[in-house]
Amino acid sequence: MLFRSGWDLFAKTETGPIGVVTIKNSIAFRNGFTEFGEGYGDCDGNGFKLGGSGVGSGHIVENCLAFENLHCGFTDNNNPKLASLTDCTAANNNGEGTGKPNFSCYRCTDDGCDFDSVVSYYNNKLTDGLQLKGGVSNDKFVGTMANSLYYNSKYHVVSSKVDVTNGYKGGTDATVADSDFVSVKAAAMGTDFHAAWRNADGSPNPGGLFETASSSSYKDMGYHMSNGVIPPVPPTTTQSTEAPKTTNTPAQTTTTATPVSGGYVHDFTANGKDSSFYTITGNLATNKGTVNYDGKTLTQCLKMESATNITFNAGAAGKLTLVFAETAATVRVDGTKYTASNGVVTVDVAAGSHTITKADTANLFYMVYDAGGSSAPDTTTTIPAPSKTVYGDANCDGKVEIADATLILQFLTNKDEYKLTEQGMKNADVSGNGDGVTAQDALVIQQVDAGIYKIEELPIK
Repeated sequence: MLFRSGWDLFAKTETGPIGVVTIKNSIAFRNGFTEFGEGYGDCDGNGFKLGGSGVGSGHIVENCLAFENLHCGFTDNNNPKLASLTDCTAANNNGEGTGKPNFSCYRCTDDGCDFDSVVSYYNNKLTDGLQLKGGVSNDKFVGTMANSLYYNSKYHVVSSKVDVTNGYKGGTDATVADSDFVSVKAAAMGTDFHAAWRNADGSPNPGGLFETASSSSYKDMGYHMSNGVIPPVPPTTTQSTEAPKTTNTPAQTTTTATPVSGGYVHDFTANGKDSSFYTITGNLATNKGTVNYDGKTLTQCLKMESATNITFNAGAAGKLTLVFAETAATVRVDGTKYTASNGVVTVDVAAGSHTITKADTANLFYMVYDAGGSSAPDTTTTIPAPSKTVYGDANCDGKVEIADATLILQFLTNKDEYKLTEQGMKNADVSGNGDGVTAQDALVIQQVDAGIYKIEELPIK
């Protein structure tokens, strides 16, 4: 619970995009006021604020719950490039009663946002003691939607994937009741939620609150945490030791270029977006054809869209090879546009960090970075640590901003997937300096961004 918004990914025109952020297995509730009765209208009060100022970042939200927030549960907040919301539930938001819906994601117009398995619900049975008016409000979406339950004048269910625009009222009329959820009664104000809503392993568990029940027609929609949340363990990106062989098996698209030997390979068919070497953001697809390469038949790809982003850290100069379905596919590597020859793009890269993004729409099935015979980089990407402690700069990029608070919270939620360098750990410890990295450090950084504290005042004693 925060006096302002909960997960706050606000971006400023002065500083530009904050980078793509993925939020998983998280809960945002009762933001916009304090448990002592302060606030109620003097702030934003959104659960998940996913942008700002018209600055685009392809944020991703998965398996999250927002309820009893002063304003919206989930809002794009004028982020034109919001990428996707998957398995998300919003219930009894619009606490101030001013027409702020559970989902307000209608300004994400650059390719649109993908909404899959989202649930919106109002029963106006707000927790006792909350000074909230409540009331239903129409959800707003722009992009695509599938397997979802939403409210616009009445409840609607969308099964197959469809395009949606602001004001959309498509799908099948639906009836929803409290019985469709495991529980609809939230704990009282003042509850120690960190103790009450966590399993022994630290994973969140709000006791089935607004989680669709197994007996419900909507059981496969929305967030689910009551059976625990087990973060996926990313498979290790492997370095091959023998030169791979090409294949002549007929397919919709067949590459004939000779693959490089050695290197850090990523096969989207085998590993999806999980990698210990590449950081991959975007949407997968299995309906974009088949590619034969490296002795494999590849059937799943990463769609190169505006929100797609791949980064990696090359330990030495080498060669990057990208394999597409399209024979003349285009792609940008570090901002420079390259065109494929027979579906394959090869780029010489220097040591250091590199970024792969969309040029034109294409479908990427496979990629490999080859260090060119020099010592292979460590399979875990590391960021060189600055020699000087910069309090608040958890990601060691030389700036103190919301992205640092977000990284701290991600790190605390899943240390296997989200890393802090040794210097980042020192930089992040800004509250009660010396007590390690805690959620309070993230809060202090948010307060710096809000102007409550100055960077020069860190760490707060």
